[in-house]
Formats: sequence, C-alpha cells, structure tokens
Amino acid sequence: MDLSSNSKKGVRQRELEFYKLRERIATLETRLADLNARMPAHSIPPALIMQLDEIEEELTQARNRLNRYDALNKNEESSVP
Repeated sequence: MDLSSNSKKGVRQRELEFYKLRERIATLETRLADLNARMPAHSIPPALIMQLDEIEEELTQARNRLNRYDALNKNEESSVP
C-alpha cells in the first residue's frame, strides 16, 4: 500500500466522521425542537430541564467538533498546490 492510498483512506475516514457528525447534529436539533414543543409554559419539571441541558451541551460539543473539521479542511485545501 502506497502513501497516497493511506492518505486517501484518511480523507475518506474524515469525510465519514464529518457526515456522521452532521447527522448527529441534525438528530440533536430535532430532539431539542421536540423537547421545546413539549415544554409547558409554567412549572417545568426538573427532568425536562435536565434533558434540555444535556441536549444543548451535546449539541454545542458537536457543533464545536464540526467547526474544527471545517477549519482543518480549509487548512488542507489552502496547502494543496
């Protein structure tokens, strides 16, 4: 196996991770919208608040990872002759 083959596998692996991450973000956004739709106007149960916090935290982390992937891809594209 030559170096370019290893490089192509690395790129494919990153692309796969990128798309999985985008799918995860979409899933979390859907869950967040569903939870917000179920949220009562008053007397919000603590369990719903905890779910909301967990989803928002996971969504923030996923978006941060996606931003790092974007930055990495832009750096790689700019270094290609």
